[in-house]
Amino acid sequence: MSKKRAGFQAAAHLILTENALTWERVDDRFDQVIHSITNLRAYHDSLRIMAEQLSKDSQDMASISKNDLLQIVGWKHRVGQNRAYNVKLIQANTDSIIESHSHAAIILARKIDATTVLTNDGELNVHGQTAVREPLSELMILKGVGPATASAVLMLIRPDVFCYMYDEVIDCFETARDYTLSQYVRINSRCLQIAQKLGLGWTTSRVARAIWTAAREMAMHGIDLSQDKAKDTAGHSKIMLEPTSFSNNKRKAAILDSCMGMGELEEVNVTKDDDTLQLKSSTRESRHEAGGKAVTRASTGKRKV
Repeated sequence: MSKKRAGFQAAAHLILTENALTWERVDDRFDQVIHSITNLRAYHDSLRIMAEQLSKDSQDMASISKNDLLQIVGWKHRVGQNRAYNVKLIQANTDSIIESHSHAAIILARKIDATTVLTNDGELNVHGQTAVREPLSELMILKGVGPATASAVLMLIRPDVFCYMYDEVIDCFETARDYTLSQYVRINSRCLQIAQKLGLGWTTSRVARAIWTAAREMAMHGIDLSQDKAKDTAGHSKIMLEPTSFSNNKRKAAILDSCMGMGELEEVNVTKDDDTLQLKSSTRESRHEAGGKAVTRASTGKRKV
């Protein structure tokens, strides 16, 4: 059995919930997490630009270059493990062979009809498994390209069908990491199923990203974002609450948003009489009433919102 990656517990907690607000909350931390990892922000931006360009390329022109592939591998090494030999193998491919096989893979990926590849439960059916395998296999002809690297390319083309093969995602669904094509198909199917349950705006790629984010935040800061009231390593409660637990959800959600990052939160009380939300804090006190007025002052007592 493979040793689980650091922060795995938070990712494992996350996949147990179907609450879209919890998943949104975790995914909202993605930008902050990648900023804390050396050079990952730059690689992420490079891949985003690459994806935008590929979406504009015609069927005849769509492909990636050797430099593109090296950028993708650089991103892969920063979200996971750095494997220098991987770069050397990819360097051994000619530009023309990378362009040829990536072009073929992109055509295959674009042909996938997402409405026909899923079971009623949202997982890949037999046809879907074959459709996913084909473009991955085309890319895996290249030296140094396995299922993980191939998935990193294809998530740029079809994020609705392909997730990236993060170690943390494998750890959530498999007992060991073997990085085989069959293992990728299984975890991608599970992420597709979760995306279907979460609904509008969710793709298999975004689900996998949120799982990775949950694990990395736990590994770096000891915070389990999947919990309604997350704890840090010292046992302090952080502001991690579901606005749906309050009446007048839009207003309460806005109030909670205004409190994010203002210190540690210990408890929540809702006073129905004056429609006031009270947040007990150790740092400051503020009060938002139904009329929208706010007063903030330093305090070691309660924060009223």
